[in-house]
Amino acid sequence: MNYGKVSSANIDPVEKKPLFHFHPGSEVFSLGSIGCTFRCAHCLVPGTYVVTSKGAHRVEEISGIGRDELLTHAGRFMKVNNIFDHHYSGKVCKVKPRHLPEIVCTPEHRFLASALPGSSRLKKIEAQDLKEGHFVAIPKRKEHAGADVLDVRMALSNAVHHSNGERRKIAQATIDIVEESDLLRSTDGQHSIPSTIEMSPGLARLLGLYCARGRVRSCDDRMGAGDVIISLGETDGDLADFVKETCQDLFGADVWISREGTALRVHVFGPLLAMLLKELCGGDHGEKRVPDIMFNSSAEAAGSFLQGYFDGNGCDGQGCLEAITASRPLAMGVCELLLSRDVVPELHQHSSLEPPVCGRTVDRPVTYVIRIPSAFDLIHGRWMDKHRTFYHEDERYFFVPIESVSEQFYEGYVYNFDIEEDHTYTANFAAVCNCQNYTISMASLSEFGTRDMMPDEATRIALDNRCQGIAFTYNEPTIWHEFAYDTCKLAKERGLYTAYVTNGYIQEEPLREISKYLDAMNIDIKGFTQEFYKGVCRAPLQPVLDATMLAHSLGIHIELTYLIIPGKNDSEKEIRDFAAWCSELDPRVPVHFSRFHPDYRMVDTPPTPIGTMEMARRIAGEEGLKFVYLGNVRMPHAEDTYCPRCGTLLIERDGFTVATMGARDGKCPRCGEDLYMVQAEGKAMRTERQSG
Repeated sequence: MNYGKVSSANIDPVEKKPLFHFHPGSEVFSLGSIGCTFRCAHCLVPGTYVVTSKGAHRVEEISGIGRDELLTHAGRFMKVNNIFDHHYSGKVCKVKPRHLPEIVCTPEHRFLASALPGSSRLKKIEAQDLKEGHFVAIPKRKEHAGADVLDVRMALSNAVHHSNGERRKIAQATIDIVEESDLLRSTDGQHSIPSTIEMSPGLARLLGLYCARGRVRSCDDRMGAGDVIISLGETDGDLADFVKETCQDLFGADVWISREGTALRVHVFGPLLAMLLKELCGGDHGEKRVPDIMFNSSAEAAGSFLQGYFDGNGCDGQGCLEAITASRPLAMGVCELLLSRDVVPELHQHSSLEPPVCGRTVDRPVTYVIRIPSAFDLIHGRWMDKHRTFYHEDERYFFVPIESVSEQFYEGYVYNFDIEEDHTYTANFAAVCNCQNYTISMASLSEFGTRDMMPDEATRIALDNRCQGIAFTYNEPTIWHEFAYDTCKLAKERGLYTAYVTNGYIQEEPLREISKYLDAMNIDIKGFTQEFYKGVCRAPLQPVLDATMLAHSLGIHIELTYLIIPGKNDSEKEIRDFAAWCSELDPRVPVHFSRFHPDYRMVDTPPTPIGTMEMARRIAGEEGLKFVYLGNVRMPHAEDTYCPRCGTLLIERDGFTVATMGARDGKCPRCGEDLYMVQAEGKAMRTERQSG
């Protein structure tokens, strides 16, 4: 996907990699790209709903970078910085909160959860570590919109745009949209509708009733024909009268009520109103949804919509108000409105089977049951009486207990986001974390001004600039393995050396494949405990160690870097264990201890103390390592090379510059000690770039 997409290209001293024992003093053409190995472990499967400023929508429907706003754990809506999806094959976790939809995600996707309800106890817990008895956090909204106006003109224009083929012709022929007109008219002149309408409680309740019991009946063979039918129970005469009066007052519609058996049917005639309701709420029962405008309307309007919906579709019994729908988008939207009114609903999914017919089993449609206590006042968003809930709450969150966490295999696309500032969003209402390394691993290629560079051009530029080699570096060489392989092969044919600066997270087959053309690797071993790698790197340690040992056995020159982070991987025991492992691998392998400095999302961590750096060098020496260097720190002789046998100063460095060179052919000229060093045969390497 990013073959030849170069985001950075620089001519560097090889010491910058850092490679101190590999062609020291030479210059290398460094290439980097953005992207990742598609091993991201913080993703959701399709069909998961996220709460946006326009309601609950499926993850695969979010597309407006910089425009869509998602609800964060802080109860506010923040813009989407980036969106990505990729193919995934492997284990996923099914997290089932009590009475709410399950959340299916990759095992390491992190939730805001706690073992005890309470904001102060919330932690970021991976899905695979959640257990029955944990509580997921559902954020309470801090932002509530005021009264709003329904832009009928825009809604009908969208209705025309969303139609296609013959339906678009019919829609275009049905409506006569006149700019800056207070009324929109049907082309036959028989029906008109206001271009804007205030989102009053009456209109909101009408929309709720339509979502519960209404449908649009259209006749596509007759231009402009269409009406709305709202079906009610035989005792719902007051609701029928409300629909009739509201449609007449707001839209000037022709309305009549009929009795068919035990049902009342309200017939609302008018193609424009039918088109409007279908655009806002959907046409048939299975495609219904809460209008986007309801999520930006006043609390009173939102409560009126919910009242209308439960009036039309609800029944009251055993202390609960219950409604049933065949539309998942409608169910999720109603639940989100209820959450915005400060009550957590129960949402249950039912899928049952019909009795066998002629030996075959027939699936019934999936239905969704929404349930809230009758003691809750939908209009005013408050409790009217004593009540019991299945959840806990404080001023910031609802805390819902987890019923179960299970695993299954999944293959398909997964989705994630990067959200500005808060870096969280919701998944089926529960607060989750977004991708932690998006800006360096998952950003789009166009975002960083990449340029195309094929292997032939890369090697030619290196030679034209008198570089001795090509290095593949930040962010991670394995993300464009095919390009690196082709370029390394061509570089070797043209007399250039090749190098990787890598985190070592590479499988055996590709490493063996490229080893024929790869000369050197600087491998970051970022810590030496599984706890550190799991908590900070989100990856296991052992594959990195395995790749390091394999690279060494394949004859690739390796050097190791260990970034010492205060409070994370800086204990004497961890550093000693690391040094002992290095010594067992090969005591000649150069080890670079690098000093941490605060940056990016670790600005609250202090720089590594100088004393810790000195401690690491002392311990490495005690464990038998022959070449130990300290990086990112100004200390005398921290990066100089001494002969481990006779103590002769062989290479003196000033930053990334080689000031003096005493080694010859990879050996100490005084005592002949093997320095585990690759040099051009028979001569010392040049110490500064030649002009021209």
